[in-house]
Amino acid sequence: MNAHVVNALGRYFWFICFGVVLVNVLMWRGRVHQLVALKRITDEEGASFLRAMTLGLAAPCLILGFIALRAHYDSPSCIGPLNFRDAPGIVSSIILIGWWLAILRWVWIGQGAGLLSRIAPVLWNFPSWTTTYSPKVVRIVLTAVVVIAALSSVAPRSAGIEQGCRGPHAAA
Repeated sequence: MNAHVVNALGRYFWFICFGVVLVNVLMWRGRVHQLVALKRITDEEGASFLRAMTLGLAAPCLILGFIALRAHYDSPSCIGPLNFRDAPGIVSSIILIGWWLAILRWVWIGQGAGLLSRIAPVLWNFPSWTTTYSPKVVRIVLTAVVVIAALSSVAPRSAGIEQGCRGPHAAA
């Protein structure tokens, strides 16, 4: 791949992420309907899950994509680290922190862990229609994912990673 293609992929990473999430939600839709038919979840739980995945996964990707585009970032790694030095960094950091808190709230305070424990086994490439997970395991795994994401967001970055983060006043 030439440098132009790599830069384009980096620049539009969050929009690609948005598209991938939407494709996954569309694929999950049929599986969720099958779980409703099997009476493992209710129709409302299935609809609620699909809404949560669309809004909770796709919407942040879209918003981060617009922030990265406006800031002229060439790399998706410009958004990942928490950054409170400029407007794009502040907004993206608030979105990331809000995203993490929303996930933790959903699995610890809301009904997310119980629902996901029944739905998650069918979200893999090879769905398991008879498996369920414990809500406790779901909480532990998603909490670990959020903690790892948060820790990696405060870890120091190399100068090479910083190169594509030209900032909000760079030329297009």
